[in-house]
Amino acid sequence: MRRTIESCLWTDPKVRALSPDAKLLYLYLITNPHSHLSGIYYLPKAVIVIETGLQLTDPVGGFVKNDTPSIPYRQGIEATFLALSGNDLAKYDDNHNVVMVKNMLNYQGFGPHALKAAATQVESLHNCPLIKEFLDMYPDVTGHLNKGFQIGYQEGIDTLPDTKLRQSTRTRTGTRTNNVLTGSRSGPKTSYPPEFEHTWTQYPDRSGDNPKKAAFQSWNARMKEGHPPTEMHDGVVRYAIFCKDTGKIGTEYVMQAKRFFGPDKPFLKPWRSPSAPKPTPKPSVIERATNAIKEKFHGQPHGNPDVQNPGNRNAQDVGPGTGLQPITGGSAGKDRGHV
Repeated sequence: MRRTIESCLWTDPKVRALSPDAKLLYLYLITNPHSHLSGIYYLPKAVIVIETGLQLTDPVGGFVKNDTPSIPYRQGIEATFLALSGNDLAKYDDNHNVVMVKNMLNYQGFGPHALKAAATQVESLHNCPLIKEFLDMYPDVTGHLNKGFQIGYQEGIDTLPDTKLRQSTRTRTGTRTNNVLTGSRSGPKTSYPPEFEHTWTQYPDRSGDNPKKAAFQSWNARMKEGHPPTEMHDGVVRYAIFCKDTGKIGTEYVMQAKRFFGPDKPFLKPWRSPSAPKPTPKPSVIERATNAIKEKFHGQPHGNPDVQNPGNRNAQDVGPGTGLQPITGGSAGKDRGHV
């Protein structure tokens, strides 16, 4: 996954006005591995704390001691989001744990494929209030939404701005819904939790069937066994990178998600890419003993080096009492003389 960041970002007055921590958070919202090209996606603040090192709230006293007065005090995530919202750069909905980075889609996606991807992403966010603002910002996304998609009117959430296809009615509870003027009824769609929806968007595409409902059933079964959503999500991220590096994305060789979350638990595997460095194997007992002998003899080969290489003999090594005789005769005697 790649993200595009223009160099003029740093000269934008809105960005220049941010504190260092707010700038870090802003870049993180654009480039983190959980982000979506649309700029609106599910992201719990607990994940931000782990991956950025920022605190949830401001440090005690609001300041970090330093000897450089020009360095602003450290801010927590709550304060940095207020700064980003005040500068019209990003917003966060605490009730749904959804963030929206404004103008991100303009830089990260182009054409109908990006609009369709954004529409699919919007439909997974469970009527988050930020959806209305997002669709107002990108009206072309509306044309790619599922015709059965509804946005409630409660708590200030408006309906889709498509009066030709939809009409508004009020229910007894005072909630306004949208009815598609098609003359046909569609059954209720299966609702999935945000954690699963976010993980599903990260799963590599495959050629052939990949039933989402069956994958969710396997997901729930692993949840009941005690596997947290983050563990399965991280496994999907590793598997997606593996499929990309091995050229499997879009082929039938991509594992079905229901099997990936199945009883064999492939999501726990490391899924290292072939290009990734392999861990150095631990030396065996024999190898460790051999290395110890080499270190003891300073790397010399086993045995008496002088016996293996007579040319190493010195004058004091030959003669009576040594058991060695001088080399005489032959070419050695002519070329080297007597030792």
